[in-house]
Amino acid sequence: MAKHTIPGFGELETAIMDVVWSTNPISVRDVLERLDRGGAYTTVMTVMQRLFDKGLLKRKLVDNAYQYEPAIPKEQFVEQTVRKTVDQLVNGFGNVALAHFVDALDDVDDKRLEKLRRRLSPRV
Repeated sequence: MAKHTIPGFGELETAIMDVVWSTNPISVRDVLERLDRGGAYTTVMTVMQRLFDKGLLKRKLVDNAYQYEPAIPKEQFVEQTVRKTVDQLVNGFGNVALAHFVDALDDVDDKRLEKLRRRLSPRV
């Protein structure tokens, strides 16, 4: 089971997406086996159908069972999700959101901060 959740997703949706991103194409039954948790086949099937309906999974029928693949790579999904989340926070909360981002930098290790400085230096 996923130890994290993707913003806007529940634990099961996150766990399913992690499995599909790591092993694809994949069937509902194979996802259920890899989830490392109890659960019903129909529950996993329903969640995967919803992820398909949202455009996050694509599928094709193979031997009377759907094989699922991610609609976009995980890295692209993460980039889009972070960008959307940050934009919503900054547009909705302005300077308060920016101040919290700056405060959060206190908890970031020096190597990551240096990478961030290098990334920002051409812009500043």
